[in-house]
Amino acid sequence: MQPGTAVSIQTSTDVAAARRAAANMAQQAEFSGRDAANLAIVVTEAASNVLKHGGGGEVLLHRFGSRMEITALDRGPGTADAAKCFEDGFSTSGTPGSGLGAISRLSAFRDLYSVPGAGTVLVAHVNGAGAHGVINIPYPGEQACGDTWTIDQTPERGRIFIVDGLGHGMAAAAAARAAADMVESKPGLNTADLLGAVHGRLRSMRGAAASVADILAGGECVQFAGVGNVAGVVVVDAMTRRQMISTNGILGQEARRIQTFSYPSRKSSLVVLHSDGLSANWPLDKYPGLFARHPSVIAAVLYRDFRRQRDDAT
Repeated sequence: MQPGTAVSIQTSTDVAAARRAAANMAQQAEFSGRDAANLAIVVTEAASNVLKHGGGGEVLLHRFGSRMEITALDRGPGTADAAKCFEDGFSTSGTPGSGLGAISRLSAFRDLYSVPGAGTVLVAHVNGAGAHGVINIPYPGEQACGDTWTIDQTPERGRIFIVDGLGHGMAAAAAARAAADMVESKPGLNTADLLGAVHGRLRSMRGAAASVADILAGGECVQFAGVGNVAGVVVVDAMTRRQMISTNGILGQEARRIQTFSYPSRKSSLVVLHSDGLSANWPLDKYPGLFARHPSVIAAVLYRDFRRQRDDAT
């Protein structure tokens, strides 16, 4: 997977920079002229709203195959009327109020989460909608991301894998990609044996931390294995979370005992994996209604409020 692009939005020049970054990604995805134009409008309106209504913030751009995901983040005044924001003519700042209406019309999926006094998160999917939520952003100033991820779905289970190559930059990214390639090549292995295979693959490369979670069919159990500081959490409801156990070590260097642990869950539970580019102290209960939102929105809020700026973040 290609990492996402983060564009800081502080001036109108930054809005144009976000639009150019989206145009480059649309070209890589071989968007039609119409789809590229729609993407440009969505990104421009999302970035403009961050500037006008949030007082500045950030726009993230991710490409998942032919689908683009646009995430706009701010810590501005927020609004209690998130649902109305997508109606043409609605505005909180005296503007014509057509921007979010355009985003709604041109997106396959869009959602907005806002809390008065605590900022706003807008997520839009263009050229197709996705069911999972992933943010994958390099260390500031780097083009390569030392974290990567993969997701695999079978009738028996859904598998989530996140790997954090040691350090950041090209060498970390190469190790992470090699680990993800190994995971994708061995879908039949259980979680512990899978990390054992990754451990062997990385012996000649920079090491990594990684975690893998299998959500079993029906959602009533999560099987998890982790080595190092890629965190895994089962969020049963907004108030109840189960931290999953990762063992000490570094894949490719020292990983003495890799174990699989099983955790009870529910069909409605959330499973969250993240690298140490995010702080592990993120209580969802402080965010009204967030637990029930789309995974893209949840991932965006956690990134905005708990990212550490000294590392890659996934």
